[in-house]
Amino acid sequence: MSNGQHSSGFKYVFWGIFAMLFLAFAGQVMWGLCGGFRALPFLGCEPHGPMLIGPKGWLRLLLIMLPTAVFFLAWIAIVGTLVYRDAKKRGMDPYLWATVAAFIPFFLGVIIYLVVRSSNGRTTCAACGRPIQSDYKACPYCGHRSEILCPACGKPVARDWKVCPHCAHALGSAS
Repeated sequence: MSNGQHSSGFKYVFWGIFAMLFLAFAGQVMWGLCGGFRALPFLGCEPHGPMLIGPKGWLRLLLIMLPTAVFFLAWIAIVGTLVYRDAKKRGMDPYLWATVAAFIPFFLGVIIYLVVRSSNGRTTCAACGRPIQSDYKACPYCGHRSEILCPACGKPVARDWKVCPHCAHALGSAS
């Protein structure tokens, strides 16, 4: 994790799944070009007609396969990039969550990421903007205190409290 880079094995999982889907798509195109089951006489399918599809077949293949390929490539690029950037900003494993969001179908991966992201327990420092744990009392990077202390007893109080529950000191609106 030098230079702020995340070292994750999910980097290889992400690109491996992408490569498998690409090869499956290319195989499906080649299957269609070679005549499908007609190209496999050992399965009992008799080849009839030319093995390569004609001009109408090319057009049909493009009309069916191209929009599907464009949609899935756009989905992987857009969702993968957005989730990768958001997870990296929040200190989560970006390749893991990009893989989950991009490759789990029916928006379930995105939903899983959004649920886990909201319960991650991280926030950003009000002074420097770096991600920190939500239970930190001060930012470890710049030292900015994230809590308000009672002026009388010095114990932490919430911003909207009117009275300190520890010493009953009146806090007022500008504590």
